[in-house]
Amino acid sequence: MTPAIDQILAAFGGLRSFARALGRTPSTVQYWRERSFLPSRERDPVARALVGVGFTRRKAERLVDRAILDGAGLDGAGLDAAGLDAAHEPAGEGAVPT
Repeated sequence: MTPAIDQILAAFGGLRSFARALGRTPSTVQYWRERSFLPSRERDPVARALVGVGFTRRKAERLVDRAILDGAGLDGAGLDAAGLDAAHEPAGEGAVPT
């Protein structure tokens, strides 16, 4: 599977266009690409930029989250559809803690 960061770069037509859209230097984006890494602090700006090139918000956020997980060496296994570990979700109203 193509790393998520490469899919993001392709959506912008390349590294320089992506860097320009984020207001980052191409060398910064190249660093991320070489490491298949997207810093978590870039989540919202990258997701907004992806929406600007035609992604739905949900697809943009999923792709960005995958890029962050790729960089952390995680594959998302064990996460529910919202990207949360179901075992760590808060109990619903009136639920009895176990």
